[in-house]
Amino acid sequence: MIDICTAFGPLASMHAALDKNGAGMPCGLVARFPDTRKDQLEAAIASTCAHYPILNMRLAWLRGRPVLQSGTFAAADHDIGPLLGFASGSEGRVWHYNLVTAGRDTWLQAVWLHAVADGMSMLRFLTTLSAELGLGQRPDQARVPRQPTRVQPLLRWLPPFLRTLRGDYVGLAERPLPCPEVSWLVTSPHDRDRLVDNARAGYGGMLGWLAAAAARAFLEQQGRPQDQIFLNVPILRSALAETNGFGFGVGSLRFPVRVGDHPGMDALARHITRHIRTLDETGWDRNLERLLGRRPERHRRFAGVEAKRPPDPNITVSWKGVHGSLGAGQGPADIACFAAAPTLHVSAHADARGLSLSVTSRQTGVDRRLLLERIAAQLGCAPGYRVFHLPARGLPKMTGQQPELRLGEGEPVAA
Repeated sequence: MIDICTAFGPLASMHAALDKNGAGMPCGLVARFPDTRKDQLEAAIASTCAHYPILNMRLAWLRGRPVLQSGTFAAADHDIGPLLGFASGSEGRVWHYNLVTAGRDTWLQAVWLHAVADGMSMLRFLTTLSAELGLGQRPDQARVPRQPTRVQPLLRWLPPFLRTLRGDYVGLAERPLPCPEVSWLVTSPHDRDRLVDNARAGYGGMLGWLAAAAARAFLEQQGRPQDQIFLNVPILRSALAETNGFGFGVGSLRFPVRVGDHPGMDALARHITRHIRTLDETGWDRNLERLLGRRPERHRRFAGVEAKRPPDPNITVSWKGVHGSLGAGQGPADIACFAAAPTLHVSAHADARGLSLSVTSRQTGVDRRLLLERIAAQLGCAPGYRVFHLPARGLPKMTGQQPELRLGEGEPVAA
């Protein structure tokens, strides 16, 4: 048995409580396995589950605490309903997946409760799954968490944090979909290298550049390009050694940015990068955890209040790094790794196939695609990337400025 609050911390416990109150934020991935039969993928998933104990567990509440216990049900479900509508329910499922055949290929769609998985864990799962299929190497490298150099005293941290809660932030003007959906694009390997190298040379990495692109694109789309946005940036804090590298091991850095104070992408990206580093080094997320406390009943009270409030306007921006072995050769393609968020979740990672950039929101497919392409333009993505949309149910579709294409047909769609 694994106590979620003890093993993963207050943020994970809070996510478990949010799920219990109907306000959960599940995370997921989608990938296409070329020339792979469904039964081959089923067998490889079963083998992968042996490497990560959480995948064979269920969520339960014992004496008011969220815990993981050994489970006996199958995670596979070929009618999983709206993908990001996933909740643990009475069965206590912590994840499930769907396999969809498309010609000679099989698509994997998997989703987890965020209390038990983060983005790096999902990509680690996918890398292990590829190895089980003989399509790559097992992820032998450990997660390398970042630790603060010092932690700001809580009483100095708290007043500015409370002030940020009263800020006027830009949110979605309309939320027409009952469940979030995801759209994503995959660039060429050449464009991936150019973007990552430029971000490292000019901004110390992709995270600040991605956050600046998401902020500018979102505010432009909402018609308030100079206004204030509230960013939520996950940061790796735990190696998760007790669960073999799969679980919830991230902190959360949350801060406002008035985009009009930093004209141009360069100035905005550098400002955000500096601010993230300051919050990281002073342990901003540690104080957030201290505020939440270690008592799950407190998390349940917070979650109950949160479930009744209007959607939090924070824009979650997640850079999951470079995974050079993932997707190499005949490995998985068209990968997206994403999560639900009250307003918007923007995620990116690099693998052997290119740079993957996703947007998850309750917007219409048209608005979400427009936002995705605005972010890509701010990042400097070259034309020629492929764009995909995963509806709440069904097969991912590749779309473009022409009639919808079936997967496996045609050339990459130009931006």
